[in-house]
Amino acid sequence: MNRVLETLTLVDRVTLSKRVVFAPATGVVLTYQCIVPVAAASRLEAGWATLETVGRRKGNVRVPTSAADFDPIVGSSPSLHALVGSPRYRFGDTWITCPFRAAATWAHVAAAGPRTADLDDAAHGYQVNLYGFHPAPAQLREILLNRDRQDRLPALSSQVLQQQHGLVERARYGRWLSEEFLLADSETAAAALRKGAETLFRRCYPGFDAGPEVIFSMGRCTDNLTLACSFDDTCAADASYVASHAVDQETCFELLALDDDLPSLQPARPMVTGRRYAFISYAHVDTARMLAVRGILDSSGIETWHDTSIDGGEDWNAVLEGQIRNCSLFVLVLSPAAAASRIVRRELRFADALEKPLLCIRLGETSLTDGLAMLLLPLQWIDADRPDSAERISTAARKLLQIRDV
Repeated sequence: MNRVLETLTLVDRVTLSKRVVFAPATGVVLTYQCIVPVAAASRLEAGWATLETVGRRKGNVRVPTSAADFDPIVGSSPSLHALVGSPRYRFGDTWITCPFRAAATWAHVAAAGPRTADLDDAAHGYQVNLYGFHPAPAQLREILLNRDRQDRLPALSSQVLQQQHGLVERARYGRWLSEEFLLADSETAAAALRKGAETLFRRCYPGFDAGPEVIFSMGRCTDNLTLACSFDDTCAADASYVASHAVDQETCFELLALDDDLPSLQPARPMVTGRRYAFISYAHVDTARMLAVRGILDSSGIETWHDTSIDGGEDWNAVLEGQIRNCSLFVLVLSPAAAASRIVRRELRFADALEKPLLCIRLGETSLTDGLAMLLLPLQWIDADRPDSAERISTAARKLLQIRDV
């Protein structure tokens, strides 16, 4: 997937779209579309073939190859759409802005936010569009001048000021501009998503006076081809827009990930503070198997934590780092997807650096690459498919936790 995206970043005037929709009958379905100049299409054939192959293997990824292929996908998508605007306000010549991910809002509301019968029964989701972008020197100059003006504002809190400095760095190194939508199939579902976005924003960005603009309308992004044209040079000319929407390469990969950002749509577990617990690391494609492992640990009296407990809008890396730092046991649900996941590898290496007790539960044969062999081969693995795996997992986890008792 990363190789495909790296190829796309070299194409001028490219637009990437990802749509994620949850429906009771079909579960979560991802749809990708790429809009490029005709002259560049032949350069991307190999990349799209790779993505289609991955999509067929995963089963829930669709890559339309023509307008005829795309039309049925559009017809099955939620009818109400809301473009989520970045909150902004001004102090004279100084503008203040704040990033807010519609994708994170949807994940939180779908997994743990306001629940209504209509939200459970109707389709809902989000869409992200990414536009290839290279900031002009004049834009960067205005963004840096604005940062200097912010530093001289006595009323600006340190937390908000820190956010503004982070936006400057994103704008300096960003290569994409993002545009995000929430999708709903009914007014009730739309109201739940709107309330969830506002609640999350107030919780994650206290002290920021403005809030996200979430106004649902019919047909706002019915056709990605039309939607892609909604972004134009007048938006990019606004330096505050560039600062709040700039996305670096790594964030681009995360927004377009095949499975790393999808919730299991299980009720979120509370954040663990001041208690002994096991941190579970896994690939989201293995959610069902992970939940079985969690059930074994729960029945053994071992509290667990995994990433569906992260509130949308929170600093994902900071939350994961804190939970791994405070956990008493690191449990890796190992599979080919987990071994290939950049996030799982990052979590494992961080836990190893902190010398956390490691319990590896293997889901079938997995090739260990990218340094995983060095970390995992010295460990005793438990094969999840063995008849006695539940007893072995429970015994090993309890033993490792006892080792940590002092």
